[in-house]
Amino acid sequence: MEAHEVRWQGRKIYPSSRELLILNELISNPQRIFTKQHLEILLYGYGHVAESNTIEAFIHTLRKRMSPNAILTVRGIGYKLGFD
Repeated sequence: MEAHEVRWQGRKIYPSSRELLILNELISNPQRIFTKQHLEILLYGYGHVAESNTIEAFIHTLRKRMSPNAILTVRGIGYKLGFD
């Protein structure tokens, strides 16, 4: 976490601090589905209103850095770690 360095399939990627928080949360419990609201609270805390597509933008960037299947969208629920 401190180095902001992640290895994905043998190569280094350097996520932003917020991307790293999301990724760490997903990795902490790979079978769990995390809601968008949960991830927003993780990033911004209670009471902060984020833009409507903020989490989607972070997920999109992480998928580009890693793999399209690295993070799965569970329609109507949220996101979970995928295995590529």
